[in-house]
Amino acid sequence: MVELLRKAIEWQKLLESENRTSKADIARSEGLSRARVTQIMYLLNLTPEIQKHILSMPEATKAALSI
Repeated sequence: MVELLRKAIEWQKLLESENRTSKADIARSEGLSRARVTQIMYLLNLTPEIQKHILSMPEATKAALSI
């Protein structure tokens, strides 16, 4: 979950940059479908408080969630 949220944040920054990157470009570079990129980016719809909480989880919790 943490890594997916970090990816979504990274991708959003790419999309907002002037590089004219699209979700399709990101999908190709990541080896994912455009639909999967969109699904992951939906994590950005979580409130900032929830995003902050997820990103601040201890390593042990992060490992448990990735299983």
